[in-house]
Amino acid sequence: MDKPFPTWLILLIAAINGLIYVFFVPPWEHNDEPGNFEYAWLFANMEGKREEWMWKSDQQMRREVAASMIEHGFFEHHPVGKPNLILLEQEIWIGLKQTSGLPLYFWLASLPLRFLKNMDIVLQLHAARLVSWLLFCFTVYISILVNRELDWEQKWGSSLPLLFALFPSFVDKMTAVNDDVAAVAFFTLFLFLSIRIWSRGITLLRVLGLFASVGLCLFTKRNVWISLPLSVLLLSLVLLRRWKPFQYSLAGLMLILTPFTLFSVADRTPAYFYAFANQQLTKAVQAEQVVIGERVAQLLPGYRLMYQPIAADKLSSLKGRSARVGVWVWGKGHLSSSPLRVLVNGENLFPEGGVILTDRPVLIQHTLQLPKKVDKVAVEVSLVVPEDGKLYLDCLFLVVDPGPVSASPVPKDAACSGMQFGNTLRENFVKNGSFERTWFRFRPWLERWVDEKFSFSITHLWAAFDPDVGLPYLRSAAKHVFETFWGRFGWGSVPLRGANPYVFFVFFAVLLGVGNFLSLLPSKGRIAWDLVLFLLGAAVVILVMTLFRNGGNWIWYEATPNARYLMPAFLPLGLFILNGWGQLVELGLRFCKRCSVSGNWLWFGWLIGYNVWALLSIWSYYVEIRS
Repeated sequence: MDKPFPTWLILLIAAINGLIYVFFVPPWEHNDEPGNFEYAWLFANMEGKREEWMWKSDQQMRREVAASMIEHGFFEHHPVGKPNLILLEQEIWIGLKQTSGLPLYFWLASLPLRFLKNMDIVLQLHAARLVSWLLFCFTVYISILVNRELDWEQKWGSSLPLLFALFPSFVDKMTAVNDDVAAVAFFTLFLFLSIRIWSRGITLLRVLGLFASVGLCLFTKRNVWISLPLSVLLLSLVLLRRWKPFQYSLAGLMLILTPFTLFSVADRTPAYFYAFANQQLTKAVQAEQVVIGERVAQLLPGYRLMYQPIAADKLSSLKGRSARVGVWVWGKGHLSSSPLRVLVNGENLFPEGGVILTDRPVLIQHTLQLPKKVDKVAVEVSLVVPEDGKLYLDCLFLVVDPGPVSASPVPKDAACSGMQFGNTLRENFVKNGSFERTWFRFRPWLERWVDEKFSFSITHLWAAFDPDVGLPYLRSAAKHVFETFWGRFGWGSVPLRGANPYVFFVFFAVLLGVGNFLSLLPSKGRIAWDLVLFLLGAAVVILVMTLFRNGGNWIWYEATPNARYLMPAFLPLGLFILNGWGQLVELGLRFCKRCSVSGNWLWFGWLIGYNVWALLSIWSYYVEIRS
């Protein structure tokens, strides 16, 4: 048994370590920190309601921030040009504008700025960082309460709160000017109150506290809105705990009804085609008039988009080749420009031109010469369908070396997997070109809500079932999230020092998984599976939202998500880390009976060394940049 550290000592360790990161990391060197600081500054300096000024900016303030960014070498290692400080009409660039974010964190961060008006802008930045530091210390205190609630103090001392206080990536992100800080703090509070209700039962005060934490989440950031459905699920499971059959029935009913509640049974969209918003999606419908197969793509009034990136392993077959691209189109009216586009390295090679529609399928096609350097290719259908119009598409194709222009294409089969040009058969590089395979869509009300609040298309999620597109993205996204979780600082550009340091963490994560597996073997019913599944479910949902945050932009560039979006799940992740670590330490002590070591102090020492490694990495990176 490890004796826990006193609460004041853990908070002192957290406070000192947090202050180190507040002042050690150079100004503006956290993700979107200039834009987040601007939002807090506007709260402190603008008059009137937020809706009246949230889209405005203060040119003088932006000039000061931009000058400070130049002074501190920001543009020496970021792929953007230095801003023009003498602009009068245009906004001076300081990064992405963040004023559309929910207000609670920025209002809190603005409180010290109200007393520091006209002071040095870096001083104001550090004052805002100190608000994040207070939220960080509050989160560490919550971890102490969780440690006691789960009775982990008796087994592993203060290992859990020490993880919160000293995990370098967590501390770095929690001392930035960013609304992610409050999202982590308030969601961790929500999880603690959930654990307390699970362990002690429902009382009016606990339920009020739980919903108060949900309210804080709702006014902080959208990625922690899941606290609302999770709170309803938790209370339902706790109420039915004594009646296990009802509890299992409720869980089963929710698993069955949730897909029917969220997804439309009638409306489908063509599989392997993507859009940036749910209300841009086309419908895959069965039709009497088709070119081949049974389904066609139906484009209803409004802006419609469907694009498909060509698989990376097929790009070598396209380089420098002659290609023909086409689709059969019919409907009502006149299209002033072609609905079909071919994006090669971000540039459209399909010629613009109007299309006169008839009630019979008409082939629009073009032969084009692809460049020898091909990085990305996508076939896209995009247009605004008029209010009284309907448009139908079938058999979208892209083939290489199609032969003479006079040769007419004939679909090989119902899937349109190939095109016959006389005696020549060519592979269709467009998957599901006849739209026979489909993906589910959200229900219309949910499509509107998701588009408005999250700007996330359901097709991005279905990319998990499209290995050609989804697997390369998920591989790069998972790699970046993994590295930024264990230690890639700044804007994700400051790695830990050393040759392949993240290979060590891959090995370490595997060991933690082994330790967690070993903990299951002697459990004999002692594991509270309902609580484990609740925490695991919360972590999985946040992980999915993190991984797919930048999904869908594959036709231009691949932005990769940062682990800061994963940090609201740091509590369940921390429990996983500590449980695996504790089991491995116990196993080691069994084999080394003469060893007299405290797992608590061993973990503390490891975290101290980890921080020294991280701080040296940050220091050496910026010293080299500025020298």
